[in-house]
Amino acid sequence: MKKVKIKVTKLITKDLQENQIICPTCSGLGVVKHPNPFGLSEKGTYSSQKEKITWHDNEAFTFCPDCYNGVITLCEFCGKPIKKGKIDECDCEQYRKVQDEKLKEKWKEIFEKANCVSIKDVTTMLYCEENSKYYADDDIDGFIDDWHEEIKEDRPTKLWVTTEERLAMDAEHICEDACQNLHEDATDNIDYDSLQELLDDWCEKQTGTTTYFPCYKEYVKVEEWLNQKC
Repeated sequence: MKKVKIKVTKLITKDLQENQIICPTCSGLGVVKHPNPFGLSEKGTYSSQKEKITWHDNEAFTFCPDCYNGVITLCEFCGKPIKKGKIDECDCEQYRKVQDEKLKEKWKEIFEKANCVSIKDVTTMLYCEENSKYYADDDIDGFIDDWHEEIKEDRPTKLWVTTEERLAMDAEHICEDACQNLHEDATDNIDYDSLQELLDDWCEKQTGTTTYFPCYKEYVKVEEWLNQKC
């Protein structure tokens, strides 16, 4: 078998920004050599496990695991290379401090725009952003236990009101799907209203499907909620 080596000789040009360097793994090519050996028997066919095999090279190029297009971006704070797939994310202390400040500003803005409502007016679940848990309006003990036993951090002062989404089915969509292989005017002859009544009644009888989502427009004060237990 003849061994052939292919060389990449054409030069490429890259315009780098101040926080970018050429990837040392691929030397700026954006690809690396990948071994892909295959085994053949003495007969020259792909071998089975019982036959004596000889391994041959079938190398190819694959995308570099450490960069995009041969370029690595450096952290603007510590100067270390940012791992592929992290965009501008770094684990250095300076980066974390900046992100913490941005997060504080984000929540400050959200709270300033949100309305404080009384717990008495809440009819859905309450959501705690700090531990990503939902609480019924009478589950005060569960909330207290979570903060004493699990997280052991400062108790939050606000809980978000939630919106709820219930199971629903649309008669028109169901009928349109069912009539795809029928004549073009079939959907014009269907009684949607009666079917919708049946669907609404059936959905109402189902349990365990209601889903809650945080509503970042309204919140309740934890202190007011806890005072209900007193």
